[in-house]
Amino acid sequence: MPGIKDFLNDSSPATSVGFMQPESGKQTPGSNYVALGLVERGLMPDIGGNYIAPGAAGPGATLTEANIVATIKSLAFLGRAVFFGDGLINGAKGMPKPFEESNMYGSRTQKRETGRVTDKVDFEFSGMFLNVAFFNALRSRVKVYDAFLFTPGSVQIVRYDANSATYHDIGHKIEKDVTKDISGGFSLSWNAQGELVPFLGIPASELSSETMRYTFGAYGTTTGMVPVAGQPDRFTLATATAGSVTRVVVETGQVSYQILKNVSDPIPVGENVTVNAITGKVDIATGGPLGRRVYTVIATNTTGVFGRYTFTVDVTA
Repeated sequence: MPGIKDFLNDSSPATSVGFMQPESGKQTPGSNYVALGLVERGLMPDIGGNYIAPGAAGPGATLTEANIVATIKSLAFLGRAVFFGDGLINGAKGMPKPFEESNMYGSRTQKRETGRVTDKVDFEFSGMFLNVAFFNALRSRVKVYDAFLFTPGSVQIVRYDANSATYHDIGHKIEKDVTKDISGGFSLSWNAQGELVPFLGIPASELSSETMRYTFGAYGTTTGMVPVAGQPDRFTLATATAGSVTRVVVETGQVSYQILKNVSDPIPVGENVTVNAITGKVDIATGGPLGRRVYTVIATNTTGVFGRYTFTVDVTA
């Protein structure tokens, strides 16, 4: 049986909602969603909450406007988030659609809004065609995400559960024009008690897609390979000697390593060069062609983060 509490507005009358007018000349966030963070559901609190990194014992740290981008990136390095940085994505949002009373009662000439709205952002993404498998998984909800929507200087948070977040209209088109790349897009819809309140003070410089790269530490133990003085990333190796070198990424998380000739070519038959996919150790067997060889080692994870380094080996008789 309904009680008095069931007839009360959820908004407390004691709550004061202030209005602020920016001064003339004050720069406000630009009208574009320039970055997007998809974080596994429930891994991050709201701003002001206590964040404990996966696997950490605590006590954690307060999530703030200043560290939210770095926190999402750290989860991307761990394979627990996907970060679409500035330079990869555009997002546009129209007007929200309100929930309304079912009818016009009494002398009213307009249905009253209930306070709840549905909203939607349409994203354009330059890498859709190269990420079909990821977006197939997104549309099938293989993994579900909370969304962090960034304009230059602000963020809004869409919760998969609390806001009934839905990813839809996913795909790309091919336009019979070889001068264009194959782009595409997807949409995110949700509902909430009013529009999502933005958090301001986000460091826009951290939103760049170029910052999502693994970095490599110094070379570890080398065997057989002799560093060339004054020339970083260059070694000599006698053809009768087996050589090895190890250099791993600085960031934490599960990483897979692979090796290519030059920058993007497969290792030729006869060079007998391999990399351990887990440890990053490169082994060069004896024999093979003499002369200068250039190799690139690439580190990747499952959420699109990668990094690479290139080294040169002069193989002598």
